[in-house]
Amino acid sequence: MTSNPQDFLISFSMSVRDTMKRLNQVEGQALYVVDEGGRLLGSVTDGDIRRYLMNGNPAEHDISEIYTRNPVRIRIGYRSPEVRRLMQTHKIESVPVVDADDRVVEVLLWETAFRETGRLTRRKLDVPVIIMAGGKGTRMDPFTRILPKPLVPIDDRPVIELVIERFLAHGLDKFFLSVNHKSRILKAYFEEANPQYRIRWIEEDKPLGTAGGLRFLEGKINGPFFVSNCDIIVNADLAGLFEYHQARQNEITIVASLKRYPIPYGLCEIENDGTLIRLREKPEYDLLVNIGLYVVNDSALRWIPPDQYFDFTDLIVAAKQKSAKVGVYPIEENDWIDVGQWEVYRNAIKVFQGHGGDVQR
Repeated sequence: MTSNPQDFLISFSMSVRDTMKRLNQVEGQALYVVDEGGRLLGSVTDGDIRRYLMNGNPAEHDISEIYTRNPVRIRIGYRSPEVRRLMQTHKIESVPVVDADDRVVEVLLWETAFRETGRLTRRKLDVPVIIMAGGKGTRMDPFTRILPKPLVPIDDRPVIELVIERFLAHGLDKFFLSVNHKSRILKAYFEEANPQYRIRWIEEDKPLGTAGGLRFLEGKINGPFFVSNCDIIVNADLAGLFEYHQARQNEITIVASLKRYPIPYGLCEIENDGTLIRLREKPEYDLLVNIGLYVVNDSALRWIPPDQYFDFTDLIVAAKQKSAKVGVYPIEENDWIDVGQWEVYRNAIKVFQGHGGDVQR
């Protein structure tokens, strides 16, 4: 029921960006802030970080202003039923064990705590996944003169297999593929591969954009569903994403990556009258960028016009015009790869050949 506590312990001086990276490396969805003597000061969760980033705050600031003081804890000498009761009551997936001086000596995890009872720790997601695979993939020319974009190879496998594999790892096994360009080649590939999961096809008889094909699902799908581009490989907590979507009562949730953009020039900040406030030499900015992964309620399908070219950005605009709630779920920059760009494609090959790179295999 325990894990190495040092993996979960951080200083309040750690940056928000580095805290995000550390959270991705541990189970339990929380880290614990300690002083130099190892005494418990607080906790920080992925939810704390999401709220901070969505308010436009910089990722390079430390966590001193966002961590929760006086977190739930348990003393040495605990009993397993007490741990389970504490986790259920407070809806937490880990809890630190402290000694008489409040020094953290263990971290207990939900998964192992409830394994003794035979209960599943996370419910299996029974949610459809729609993969938009009908584009021409012009950014990957000349590959896509011959192959449909989903079959562009990464190492010895097509990218579509790697995309689907990430969903399968979370228990998601109901797939729709929206196809148009070179669809016969893609369908022939899956007929030959004979995968253990089910694929249903959305046939576009003409290009319908990144969302137009979703209209064919109206009346055929109930409840929220995932939508993914066919050329992004994402290492995110999909169960956490889905729970976030439902808890926030969003109509659409956009997954966005924290990305740092450098300005290669000195930046002049000025008053309205042109007076210089300060000169910042080659500043860097943290922005949240749309990666092409969403959770969508089935009720949003009615805003997609039938048999018309319609991009996902158009669907977002339509949702906002209807005053529907559109949320953003931030992930760390290294948690995804867009293999639809040559430079990033080469990095993806290195990742899957084991030669380094960012996204965890």
